Amino acid sequence: MTQFVFFSQHPTDANTLLGGAQGNGSPATAEGLVNSGWRNVNSGDGGHSEINPAIQLSGLLQIPE
Repeated sequence: MTQFVFFSQHPTDANTLLGGAQGNGSPATAEGLVNSGWRNVNSGDGGHSEINPAIQLSGLLQIPE
């Protein structure tokens, strides 16, 4: 189970989401409206996250607290 402490949503693509998860890194998906797997784009403690709209899913950015 993953406890999210923060979510970011792409400003023009509602399907692209990035989460900050307590103790489980930063899960992300580009298929938010579909029951699909999320991939972890950062390990360790997740926290505040932000999406750079100029870059695809590989351009997700996490800002440590």
